[in-house]
Amino acid sequence: MQLAVQLINNHSDGWFDSTRQVKLELRIEDSQCSMSGGEDAVMRLNEWAINSSAAGSSLDGLVGALCSEASKGAARFGNTIFVPQLSYWSTSVDLSDTDEY
Repeated sequence: MQLAVQLINNHSDGWFDSTRQVKLELRIEDSQCSMSGGEDAVMRLNEWAINSSAAGSSLDGLVGALCSEASKGAARFGNTIFVPQLSYWSTSVDLSDTDEY
């Protein structure tokens, strides 16, 4: 994931050079593989984005969590602040409930 962020942010290599206004930042939080841990991790990320020294910083998306319970907590809080989540490893059928998540 770090490599992808570096490639997108390098605007002189011919890869994504036309997206100069985009700068991705990789932030990692421990969700403790629990629903409350996932929710807390997203809250910390959101607070970081709000308090970031970079002008115009925002939390625009989430990648993770690894386990379903943490993804449920992250999705619940992420939904309240309108931040989409891509969970690459979570498999719970519950996460398909669009009314809940």
